[in-house]
Amino acid sequence: MTRLPRARPALLALPLALLCACPPPNVPPPPAEVVVRPAGEASRWFAADIDAGRALELVDFLDRRFREPGNAPYRESLDELESRLRGAGFGTDDRLLLERWTLDEDATTWEPLSASLEVVAPEPELLQSFSPADDRQRTMLLIGSPGTSGPLEVDLVEDGEADPKGCAVLADGMPEGEYRRLADAGAAVALFAADARLEGRVSDDEAIPFGNVAAGDWGPVALRLSRSTERRLRELLHKGEPVVLRVGASVLRERGPVEMLHAEIRGGPLPGILFAAHLDEPGAEDNASGVAVAAALAELFGRGIHEGGAPAPNRSFHFVVGPEIDHAEEAADRLRDTLGWAVALDQVGRPRGPESSRHPTRALVERAPDPSQRWRADIGPGSGWLAGGDSGEATWSRAEPSLLADVLVVLLREAGGGWESHPFEGGSDHVPFLAAGIPSALVWRFPDPTYHTSLDRIGPSVVSQDDLAEVGRGCASVIASLGWEDGATVARAAAAPWAARVDILAMLTPGAEAACAWSRWLEQAADELESMLGTACAASPATAAALAEVLGAATRLGDECLRSTIGSGRGGRRGGGA
Repeated sequence: MTRLPRARPALLALPLALLCACPPPNVPPPPAEVVVRPAGEASRWFAADIDAGRALELVDFLDRRFREPGNAPYRESLDELESRLRGAGFGTDDRLLLERWTLDEDATTWEPLSASLEVVAPEPELLQSFSPADDRQRTMLLIGSPGTSGPLEVDLVEDGEADPKGCAVLADGMPEGEYRRLADAGAAVALFAADARLEGRVSDDEAIPFGNVAAGDWGPVALRLSRSTERRLRELLHKGEPVVLRVGASVLRERGPVEMLHAEIRGGPLPGILFAAHLDEPGAEDNASGVAVAAALAELFGRGIHEGGAPAPNRSFHFVVGPEIDHAEEAADRLRDTLGWAVALDQVGRPRGPESSRHPTRALVERAPDPSQRWRADIGPGSGWLAGGDSGEATWSRAEPSLLADVLVVLLREAGGGWESHPFEGGSDHVPFLAAGIPSALVWRFPDPTYHTSLDRIGPSVVSQDDLAEVGRGCASVIASLGWEDGATVARAAAAPWAARVDILAMLTPGAEAACAWSRWLEQAADELESMLGTACAASPATAAALAEVLGAATRLGDECLRSTIGSGRGGRRGGGA
């Protein structure tokens, strides 16, 4: 999960033919009618669990590749995903579509091959290096950095203490902001500290964060240091003797297309559901884990159709993988008229805890903007990530009210874990869907001590097969219920938190504002859920009963709103601005 601003290529204008929503002639039309089956019926065709062992193997494959949009490791990763999905019937069965969408026809791509940083004087000492690009210290070469034509031997100076021209500069500040200044000053090498980043201090002295610099074929080589390497260099400088470094870096710059993958299980007329996972970034947890679960879900349900005799679902399911934010924007643009919900999978394999830690990893679902940004009730605190959502009503009033986050929390808990939702923060692949008016939520795990560093490599403490299985099981429950059943499982999950939540809101938030804001929101969210469930609301007693629970909670909140408003002397107007 990047959650940080970064330069991204502008999308090129696509030919009209690529934008046409019409299916190819050999693809039969999706079913026109909804078939309502009782909860549990989907088990006739589908297992409850993804193949988590196979998903972990995909994490390992991706983790060995430094995946930047369009570079060779990224292309190899897309090829592997396509091969797996084709094995499940996508692209060979007319009911299972598989296609690549081009985001940029002619982008500049970047791939790190090797780098080294060593002290030549006063005494030789190797500090950091990697070769090949799957070595643990591969993040030492900042994304976008130029390479060298051969080893450079340069004097080391501290930023602001000497003329940087032709030297290696131990820089102050973050690379995203300071690189251009050092380039303009003629520095030969820019060395950036581990803790000089928006994400804050790294968790380990040997961790090397990754980051970006806006460089071309010229400019200083940009290296990121571990905290221990930075400490060692400062020790040498403070001894007062000249310090000479030898620096080498090899990168591959090419030009070529940047593509994303779109797989679709074609279904009936109800609003579609999409799962998105970004492929770029050189991490196992961030985000090979999300890609692996998305692929495993597509394989599970694709095989059930292709090999298991399952009928077409009542709605289409989409699975998209590509560059962070960009691929979600493309999918939202192409599919906005057909989608009901979108789920972003980003950092989903890390085990929870340990509880003894100062900041234990939590299993989280990030909500869309809603009144929890001001009145949390039983909703968990923020994730501890960089940003927090605006608490003003103007923020959440622009988002489509939806119970998607509550559904995911309940079904993920039933899949085996202590999941909780938290107020909106932004910064991942759910945001473009929200911007397009499509209800969306983010499934993720945070805090993460390996976040955006060289420590994010495959291993049981970073990505757990059991935790991949847990996320897959929860998401598969959503797909089965809304694809082949009456939606009662999803409706029940949507209703589950609200009896207790209404009581908490009534007790903990005196005055009308909270009850009125949540009442308005819940009424609209219930309408949105009814639209998602479609004809099952009338055809299935279990689904109708669960939806009635949601509406009952909205009525209780409305009554509390009215009581509090009258009690506060504000008259009978229902509302009370937030």
